[in-house]
Amino acid sequence: MATNPANRIPLLQSGKADLIVADITITPERAQVIDFSTPYFVTGQQFLVPAGSPDKLDEYSKARIGAVKGTTGEQALHQRFPQARVLSYDDIPLALTALRNGNVRAITQDSTILAGLLAEAPDKAKFKILPDLLSKEEIGVGVKKGEPALLKAVNDELVKLEKTGEAAKIYDVWFGPATKTPQPRAFTIEAK
Repeated sequence: MATNPANRIPLLQSGKADLIVADITITPERAQVIDFSTPYFVTGQQFLVPAGSPDKLDEYSKARIGAVKGTTGEQALHQRFPQARVLSYDDIPLALTALRNGNVRAITQDSTILAGLLAEAPDKAKFKILPDLLSKEEIGVGVKKGEPALLKAVNDELVKLEKTGEAAKIYDVWFGPATKTPQPRAFTIEAK
């Protein structure tokens, strides 16, 4: 089922989806309306900016910054930089287009998503990812409230993937040394 950050929780709550698996950050606000598995991934929000731009996040505190609607990146921008002009886009390719066109000075997204986006961009030399994190985020599987058996099954499978070494193998497929976006794995999946 096609989803976006703005509609995935309502789809789960309405029963049109059983799980939210792809890139949903565990937050206290979201945990009030859905349940989360044990975290299976840890990432953070970073900025993608034109090459030659300042390297410190605080340099963008009053800038026009793009984010994807309904994401924790959008929320983090409002919290950390209340004087910034946050422009919200339906997806990251639209935000990147806004950056290319000069409509925003930076865009924010999970570090791994930005790394992949930049690796595939034909004009990647024109951009850079700032080293500092806007936020650190744990990613989990979203489960509808009141589904303890399903939540337990998801958690059991995630822990099994870690114990068998399969989780590390999956990570290496996407972020290991042989990929376009190598990043060391700095977390393990642990039972809640």
